[in-house]
Amino acid sequence: MFRGARKGELILIADELGEEITPEMRVLDLKNLILDSDKYKNNKEFIDDYLDSIISDRKSKEEQARVTAVSLLEFEKINLEKVKLEIELGKINLERAKLESQRDSNELQRTNP
Repeated sequence: MFRGARKGELILIADELGEEITPEMRVLDLKNLILDSDKYKNNKEFIDDYLDSIISDRKSKEEQARVTAVSLLEFEKINLEKVKLEIELGKINLERAKLESQRDSNELQRTNP
């Protein structure tokens, strides 16, 4: 039932059950508080499903955040590659301009000895 539950999620469940929570409570304390609750004992299946839903939502959000981070990283890699290609193109254009200038200079020297 509590597999994969985090402290904050257990606090939420305990609070929903109307249990008194103290800041120094550990995960085990919270689990025992929930398990000993009359409301839990009377609605075990519903509360288990509710906790499973909370855990599932968290995991879904974590996966979505991971996918977003990976996508952002891929986007940045593509942008970096684009900048590298633009720099390379600039170098090629500069080299071409130098060669054309040199060629024009050579032609001028041949026509005007």
